[in-house]
Amino acid sequence: MDKIEIMAREILKTVCESDEILKNPDMDLFETNYLDSFAILDIVVEIEERLNIKVKANSINKSKVRTVNEFTKFLRENI
Repeated sequence: MDKIEIMAREILKTVCESDEILKNPDMDLFETNYLDSFAILDIVVEIEERLNIKVKANSINKSKVRTVNEFTKFLRENI
């Protein structure tokens, strides 16, 4: 597991307030009610605070954070 994957997992674990999401990195976090549309804002705040960067509002959406694996991919491509 590399730094980006660890960070992705930690951010989602914080926002979802659960370790359960880490058991299946392909679990749909919206269908299982761990995330909702408002949680995307929390994810943006976590990224900005942890990395001291600004995230463009149009660069992240539901599909980018639907699963732990999708979010890890998003971070790899954008930071």
